Order: sequence, then C-alpha cells, then structure tokens
Amino acid sequence: MDAHRVMEWCKKTAPEKHDALMEVMFQRYFQDAVDLTKHEVLVSIVKEVEGLDADACMAMLSSPDMKSEVKSKVKRAAEMNVSGVPFFIVEPRAGAKKTRPVAFSGAQPASVIEEILQDAAGT
Repeated sequence: MDAHRVMEWCKKTAPEKHDALMEVMFQRYFQDAVDLTKHEVLVSIVKEVEGLDADACMAMLSSPDMKSEVKSKVKRAAEMNVSGVPFFIVEPRAGAKKTRPVAFSGAQPASVIEEILQDAAGT
C-alpha cells in the first residue's frame, strides 16, 4: 500500500514527476528486487527523482495521508472486476459508435487492441 501512497503523493505534489518516479520504482523493484514495503526504500527511490522532496515523502509515509485515496482506488478497481495488470479502460471519443467505456484485462493481441481503439476513436 505504501508504494501506492507514494505514487498518489507524487501525483498531488508534483504530477509532472509521476512518470519518472514510476520508472525508477519499477526499475528498483523488477531489476534490483528492492522491498517496496520499507519506508526507507521508498524514500531512497524518491531521492532519485530530481525535484521531489524526500523529507516531505517521509512525513507523508509517517502519517495516514494518502491512505484513503489508495483505498478508494482499490475499491473502484474491485467494483470494475479488476483482478490484475495490465488493465485498460478506453473512453470513447464524442461521436463514436460506442458511448460507454470499454475495459479489458491482460495482454491482448494487437488486433484486439487496435479494434477497441478504432471503435473508441469513432473510425
């Protein structure tokens, strides 16, 4: 949960740094096998992204901040039957044939994704 809290904190305090933080977090987790449940690890990751305030991040982690935001997103995902990643939600463009969002989970063949995107674009 704390890694998600850090990402929500970043979106709130420095949204332009979100992608960079996600990239470093993925690298540290998938390539370096760091333990993302440890606050000191999360803060060290934050320090790697120029412009993020590691002290502010530690203060957030030491508080209940961002817990409700993460819990709310988890609840919404459960309501949508999200059970894994990747998970995509494609909103149709105004005037497209389909008027409701299309959601799908897991890796799909390129042809399936192309069809969904074309339908959403109204082409």
